[in-house]
Parts: sequence; C-alpha cells; structure tokens
Amino acid sequence: MDSRQLLKQYETGKTNFQGVRIRGAELLEADLIGVNLTKAELSSGNLMFAYLTRVNFSEANLTSCRLSGANLNQSKLIRTRLNSADLHGSSLQGADMRGAQLTLANLLDANLMDCDLRNANLSGANLSGACLRGANLREEGSNRSTNLRGANLHQTDLRGANLSGADLARVNLSQADLGDATLRGADLRGADLRGSNLSGALLTEANLSEAILDDASLVNARLDRANLIGVQASNCNCTQATLADANLKHGRFLGACMVDAKLARCDASRADFSQADLLRAVLSEGYFARTNLSQTNLTDAIMIRAEISSANLNGAQLNNATMPDGSTYRR
Repeated sequence: MDSRQLLKQYETGKTNFQGVRIRGAELLEADLIGVNLTKAELSSGNLMFAYLTRVNFSEANLTSCRLSGANLNQSKLIRTRLNSADLHGSSLQGADMRGAQLTLANLLDANLMDCDLRNANLSGANLSGACLRGANLREEGSNRSTNLRGANLHQTDLRGANLSGADLARVNLSQADLGDATLRGADLRGADLRGSNLSGALLTEANLSEAILDDASLVNARLDRANLIGVQASNCNCTQATLADANLKHGRFLGACMVDAKLARCDASRADFSQADLLRAVLSEGYFARTNLSQTNLTDAIMIRAEISSANLNGAQLNNATMPDGSTYRR
C-alpha cells in the first residue's frame, strides 16, 4: 500500500490500517482523524499539518517523521517510536504517550498539555517553549520515570506537571514555568534553572546539587530534605519557602530573599548568604559553621540552638532576633 491508496480507502470509510507499511509516506495535511495505525511503519514520512486527532499510533514506527504543525490531540502514542521526529509546533494535548521513544525529537513550541508521558524517553529532546502544563511524567508506585536527561526545556511551561523522580540532571530549564509542579525526589543535579518559576513547587528530597537557581522564584516552595550542596542561587526569591533538614553546604545565596523562610535543622556550613534578606526566617537548630552571613538581614529571625559560633556576622542586622541561647538580641 502507498499513501494514495491509504487516503482513498479512508475516504471510503475504512479506518483500520493496523500494521500498514509505508516508509517515507507522503501525507502532508492529510485528514486521518480516528484511524487505527497500530504497529504501522511510517518512518521518515511527511505528516506535516495533518489532522490526526484520536489516531491510534501505538507501537508504530514514526522515527524521523515530519509532524510539525500536526494535530495529534487525544491520540494514542503508546510505545511509539518518535526518535528524531520533528514535532515543532504540533498539538498533542491529552495524548497518551506512555513509554514513547522521543530521543532527540524536536518538540519546539509543541502543545503537550495534559499529556500522559509516564516512562517516556525524552532524552536529548528539544522542548524549548513547549507547554507541558498538567502533564504526567511519573508512574505512581513505580521506580520508573520519564527520562529527560540532556533535554532542552528552556521557557517550557510545566506548571502543575508531575515530575516526581524524573531524571533532569544537567537539563536546561532556564526561565521555565514549574509553578506548583511536583518534583519530589527528582534528579536536578547541575540543572540550569536560572530565572525559572518554582513557586509552590514540591521539591521534597530532590537533588539540586550544583544546580543554578540564580534569579529563580521559589516562593512557598517545599524543599524539605533536599540536596542543595554547591547550589548557585544568587538573588533567588525563597520567600516562605520550606528548607527544613535541607543540605545547603557550600551553596551561594548572595542577595537572596528568604523572608519567612523555614531553614530549621538545615546544614548550611560554608554557605554564602551575604546580603541576603532573612527577615523572620526560622533557623532553629541549623548548622552554620563558617557560613558567610555578613550584611544579612536577620531581623526577628529565630535561631534557637543554631550553631553560628564560627559564622561571619559582620554587618548583619540582628535586631529582635532570637539567639541560639533563647535570648533576644537588642542593639
């Protein structure tokens, strides 16, 4: 069967094309709404601007296909091979992409809102400017998660996405919107999160060691027991963020806004908080050995049983702060 025969049969009412083999298919702007292309061989085909809503592509081979501008809303792409496919500007809203192979795929500005991407492989994919709002990238009750290692997620909309346990090591997430996203236990080692929005995000037990969070927003974010060793977070906004039991060793928080932040029992040894705003912050039982707190605002901060004996407090504002021994600091 060739492309013309497929389209002609579809016009007569046929919708089941399971297992069809058309390498290099020419289906530009084709209308194939609702067809069954399970296990089809369509690699290197041209499906640009095609109407493919509710099409079943499960286990099909779409490697290196051109799908830019295609409408794949509510389609089934379960375990579909889309390696190196061009999905630039395509719409996949509500698509089922569980286990899909999307390594090195181009998803620039694609709409992946509410997609099911559990156990998908997006390593090396370009998701810059894509919308993944409400997408599910985590299989609950399983150790498996979406592979995003090396992906480009610059300015990607991931608001409310489930990324628990996801592999995001060294991923470019600069200026991405991760507001209210779930990133529990996610691997974000060395990730670029400059200027990103993580307000309200759940980052409990996430690994952010050596990540770059300069100018990021973490307002009301949860980072309990998170690993932030060596993180770069200058001028970040951590207002009302929870960092209880977090590891902040060697982190750089220069000029950070941490008003009302909760850092109880954190390990911030040798970290740099110079010129940070820690107004009303809770630092109780924190470990601040050789920490740079120079010129920080610690007004009304609570530091009961905190270890600050070797911290640098030159120029720090401590008015009304509760000191480690329970006393209130007065000028």
